Amino acid sequence: MPRGSKPGEKRGPGRKGIPNKSTIEKHLKIAQELARQAGQPHKRLAKEVLEDFMHLTAGMAALYQPTAPGQPINAYANEEKFWQAANACREFAKALAPYQSPTFRAITVSAPPDERSKAPVLDLQANGDGKVIDLSDPVALQRVYMLRIGRVQG
Repeated sequence: MPRGSKPGEKRGPGRKGIPNKSTIEKHLKIAQELARQAGQPHKRLAKEVLEDFMHLTAGMAALYQPTAPGQPINAYANEEKFWQAANACREFAKALAPYQSPTFRAITVSAPPDERSKAPVLDLQANGDGKVIDLSDPVALQRVYMLRIGRVQG
């Protein structure tokens, strides 16, 4: 059976820029999904809720804060409610902190290697070369690297 199209026969995709049936269906599905989501309220992330409650409890702690000496009298001062709100605020801030600040890790610093010790070596006997190269020699390392890459690619 001969292959190819007959003279004047059209095969393949339609004209450039004109969507086909499956593309139109995909666009309709996307439009329907966007319309459905537009009707729904935005779902807030847990860290946003934590932050809101942290600010709310901080405000409550400020409201019930006992009067400091030399300050105007706070009519809402209540030490028990102040500590309850302050502890709640602390708990919210503690839960929220990992999302807002990076965590740091300890770094160990060791003494430089003794100059009398030998430089590390790479034993290539596993490949049958029978060669040992000095890892402190960048030219030798490059040569081995290029040989191994050449073996993988070629």
